[in-house]
Amino acid sequence: MVEMNKLKYWLLVVAALVKVLTPSILLFGSVFVTNQYELKTLFLVLGICTLGWIEEVKLPEKPKND
Repeated sequence: MVEMNKLKYWLLVVAALVKVLTPSILLFGSVFVTNQYELKTLFLVLGICTLGWIEEVKLPEKPKND
């Protein structure tokens, strides 16, 4: 039962991080899709800025080792 709780905890942690980092991932990915230099630069700068806008990541409670 403890192993299942640990697995569930780490799945929730990964999901929380993906949720918070999704805008940055999408903007950084747009850099490689676009061919225009100005748009590449804009997406890169916005991607970096969105990393700075992350204020709080709500992580689940860690399971106890009983």
